[in-house]
Amino acid sequence: MINRISSVCSFTADKRIIDSHVHLGTWKNDYYYPDRLKQYTGTTQSGQNVEKFFASTLDCLVKRDGKYIKNETEGNLDMVNNIKRYNAQDYVKPLLVCQPDSGAASNIEQLIKSHNLFYGLKFHPIDAKLNADSELYNPYMKLAEKYSLTTVFHSGPLGTEASPQKIYNLAKKFPKVPVVLYHMSLSPGGSVGNLTEEEIARRGLSNDRGKWVWEVREKWNQDGIDAVKESIAKKDANLYLETSWTKPETIVKAIKEVGADRVLFGTDAPIGDFGEFANKGKYYEYVDSIQNAIRTEFKEKADEVIEKVFYKNAENLFNPQTFPVNTNTISRTKPGKIIGIAAGIVGAGVGLFALNKQVKNQKALKNTQVPIQQLYKFNAFA
Repeated sequence: MINRISSVCSFTADKRIIDSHVHLGTWKNDYYYPDRLKQYTGTTQSGQNVEKFFASTLDCLVKRDGKYIKNETEGNLDMVNNIKRYNAQDYVKPLLVCQPDSGAASNIEQLIKSHNLFYGLKFHPIDAKLNADSELYNPYMKLAEKYSLTTVFHSGPLGTEASPQKIYNLAKKFPKVPVVLYHMSLSPGGSVGNLTEEEIARRGLSNDRGKWVWEVREKWNQDGIDAVKESIAKKDANLYLETSWTKPETIVKAIKEVGADRVLFGTDAPIGDFGEFANKGKYYEYVDSIQNAIRTEFKEKADEVIEKVFYKNAENLFNPQTFPVNTNTISRTKPGKIIGIAAGIVGAGVGLFALNKQVKNQKALKNTQVPIQQLYKFNAFA
């Protein structure tokens, strides 16, 4: 269990790292089990200890012939079963992947009630081909508000379903719900070839096409940063940024513009940043490169910034649904946590009365699980 005592004490440098964006499940010709993440645990060259990961399953994101490999119930249960099978509960913390284009929020609520171990909700508007500000997201966001869960969104270029502004539009409807923009708005490398001359000029890109991929990504990252800045200024939504597929220099820029409290370290591992994270050496290199950039920019304040970005922000935002907390600020533990625990004690009698029914529901959900061997027949995802 994450130690929350440090959250209420005066600042002391914390050497722990939480990766707020990783995956399990089907990817191209591979299948990611928890042991693929375990290789990244340990101590980096700078003495940081990679301790925990918040994971979502690709099986609820990957589509074949227009249909998801797994529905909301099957895919999320498979992830939980694999975490347990590999005894990875201490270092892998699951996020529930939601399918607002074809699923139902009631599926997700049943999983929350039956398992009591999910830490947030994950959405991928581009994979769903559903604009992030569609009303179909509303029932899921209401669940996040009800259970005090953080939501995370794949964010992409302006004009796509995952535009930061569309995510911001949704977040404004639910200002108490924390919303994390994964990737700070990711521009896939392939999008460079599709840019119009007008867009090239507007983005101020150079004539060197070889540099376009990272130039475009930096420009798109700014769209995510700008959305968070606007939400902070207007105080009308609870937006955050995540670092995967983002250069260290851009991460420093984001911290300067939105504050260290609004940026979370993440890698998208094992898919990874700057290509696949094939081994812990490359993963640690990325960790150290970000921290070195932070130290160069923030100097004597660097330790405090690093602690927030690499640990405390994720610690405070991702809380299991069994502890309802106040979502108005990043300090979501403390008084809200105490209230949640007290409410749990008061409701213990009611919980015992409903235990048999809950156990039956859990067994019924587990019976919907697809045998693990069937996962291997799906071997392509672009």
